[in-house]
Amino acid sequence: MLANPVEVARDAIEADSARRAEAAEARRVYEDDGEAVTRHDLERYINDRTRRDRIGAFAHLAQCNNLVRRIIDDKVSPVYAQSPTRKTDPESAQKALSALVTESSLDAKHDKALRLSEDQGAACEMFRYVPRLKSVVVDVIPIDRMTVIPDPDDNLRELAVAYARPIRQRVGNQTITVNHWVVWDDEQVFTLDENFRRVNMVGPDGKYYTALTKANGQHPGVLPFVVVHSTERAGTYWNVTAGRSLVATHKAITFLLASAIRLVKVQGHQEKVLTGDPSNFPKNQTLDPEQLLIAGAGNTINAISNATDPAHFLKVADAITMAVGANHGLNRELLNAQVRTETDSVALLEHRQRIIKRAGWLEQQAFEKLKVAASAHDDPEKRIPEATRLSVD
Repeated sequence: MLANPVEVARDAIEADSARRAEAAEARRVYEDDGEAVTRHDLERYINDRTRRDRIGAFAHLAQCNNLVRRIIDDKVSPVYAQSPTRKTDPESAQKALSALVTESSLDAKHDKALRLSEDQGAACEMFRYVPRLKSVVVDVIPIDRMTVIPDPDDNLRELAVAYARPIRQRVGNQTITVNHWVVWDDEQVFTLDENFRRVNMVGPDGKYYTALTKANGQHPGVLPFVVVHSTERAGTYWNVTAGRSLVATHKAITFLLASAIRLVKVQGHQEKVLTGDPSNFPKNQTLDPEQLLIAGAGNTINAISNATDPAHFLKVADAITMAVGANHGLNRELLNAQVRTETDSVALLEHRQRIIKRAGWLEQQAFEKLKVAASAHDDPEKRIPEATRLSVD
């Protein structure tokens, strides 16, 4: 249990803001929302505002090739392409487990968590029973939306977890969204507003409490979270550098693509030159390759080729794509969906084996949390005895 819980939670959340911001950037890239990331980098690398704005106008088009998503999805997608075989001991709990897996969409949640862990370095699942829905709900919480207070005796374990809950508020004539923070430790749950002041929360029984505790029967006595990490950690709870190379890859490629697209736009066509008297040139004509121009009496129009090949930008982008793909087991044939032999994919299979091993760990940890959440289920046939064990194939 936390000592001075409000102060400890506030300090931890504030101190963790830089890590959350970096993790949010990684998630935006993976979820095809990387335009702001590209624009931010243009400000970092191009000092001249005019040039920066001109290239930035094509930042949204540069998102067309999301190598980060391609790599992560190729590595993770087969793991839960088919539901694993889950067997309970004793077998009498099998029906309850199968029902809960379907009810909570557990396969899809595990799949999402593994993809986010590859992208951000970790992902969190939260298991809870919602009486109104009469259902066990599994939330996948991105790590940019949460802060962990590590156990002082083991920095790799969670002593407490705080996650952000967006709240819509009316301020004057505007409706804004602010984050409230829900803080869990092993004995209580409480909510802090955007100014880190306690606010009442509704318990499972529908009543309001300043905190849900073991004493008022509103706390399960354990943290309902499972945090899966993409790599083994050493001494610190978060591996903050995990996934940075993929984000850097996206930044480099989109920078090059935005530059190449702009080059095609400004130098990929012929310039028109008028020779003669400009006053005789008819006004309000459309400049378009398919539109004839009227030069006017005594005038001639000549074309000057201004085309520039953007190949140098594209070659660098291609080289980065191939190098980063190889780092993750995807050679050129795999990236182009042209696998010719089984040996072509050996490196990719090794990456997947590590993910499958991590998925096995996730299954076991999730099963323990699922049992606790389901213990409050309205349907007694969906409750799993505490002593039940799980095997996964």
